[in-house]
Amino acid sequence: MSDDEEKDIFEELIERKRYKIVKYINAQVFFDKLREVKVLSMDDTQEISSKPTRRQQAGYFLDILQTKGDNGVKKFLEILEWEYPHVFKDVTNKDAREPPTDYLKHRERGYKHMGRPGRWG
Repeated sequence: MSDDEEKDIFEELIERKRYKIVKYINAQVFFDKLREVKVLSMDDTQEISSKPTRRQQAGYFLDILQTKGDNGVKKFLEILEWEYPHVFKDVTNKDAREPPTDYLKHRERGYKHMGRPGRWG
């Protein structure tokens, strides 16, 4: 697959919904799984984590994801489907499936009301 085709997949599925993705996700939720499948490196995760706010981290995460090709986008969407089904549906126009029974969903501490500044539940 050429770089242009991979960029088109990213542009079609991610970039057109960038604002909503950045608004709702916590990039750190994706780190372990994407490192496990060699989409992100330790350096990538450290660079993302160095950004001062959650939204800046999410935006920078998408910038890095854009360089990881089709496989990176597919793995991101798989995790997005299981962790943020409402965002997945908006991005793909598909209903989210249930995660596999052995998938341990990330439990966010302190992000109960993600997207609502000042409300930490």
